[in-house]
Amino acid sequence: MHARGLSTRNIEALFADETGRSLLGRSAVSTITERLWAEYEGFASRDLSEFNVVYLFVDGIAERLHLGQPRDAVL
Repeated sequence: MHARGLSTRNIEALFADETGRSLLGRSAVSTITERLWAEYEGFASRDLSEFNVVYLFVDGIAERLHLGQPRDAVL
């Protein structure tokens, strides 16, 4: 599974201790990303027809998702 272009190996490398030992295995990364994706799909596809939505405000934070690259907005 890829998250914003990061492979499982890249995500696994982000969760390493000070010695470089990985704190998450590939199966854990895959499980977490699959669960987060399922939650996102449920959130994004929910029915809002019962609400009279006039405005929708969305906020995000700017995070650097790739080393050496500019920050991207994460909602």
